[in-house]
Amino acid sequence: MTIPVSYVDPDRIAISPNGDGFYDIAVPWLGLLRNAKEIQLDVLDSQGNVIARPGSVYNLSKLVNGALSVSQTHGVLMANNGSAPFWDGMRYNQSTGAYEIVPEGIIPFAFVPRSGRTARGRRSPCRCGWT
Repeated sequence: MTIPVSYVDPDRIAISPNGDGFYDIAVPWLGLLRNAKEIQLDVLDSQGNVIARPGSVYNLSKLVNGALSVSQTHGVLMANNGSAPFWDGMRYNQSTGAYEIVPEGIIPFAFVPRSGRTARGRRSPCRCGWT
């Protein structure tokens, strides 16, 4: 499945997983136009290969005009029962059998709907830096 890239300024969406306690993880917020039974979060490398699969959330509701507060009109936390998939800047290296920090740069996130019918996913860039 080809996942289109949504326009997001990667200089405004960034993580710095250096262990200092500031912006060490990425936790997605989504604004949905229709309800979703399941959305899986994938982290991709520059070739589009999955390097991390932080998890899925289930039974997400679409944004309904007038039903949400002003602070929620641009999206809601991608979470179930207070638990949200997040990414900490690590990927699994199959050759060493260990997790390693990804290099600095733009890391695409893919939001992949998983349901009985065909649906389109979206990609969103995230800048990953160590300073």
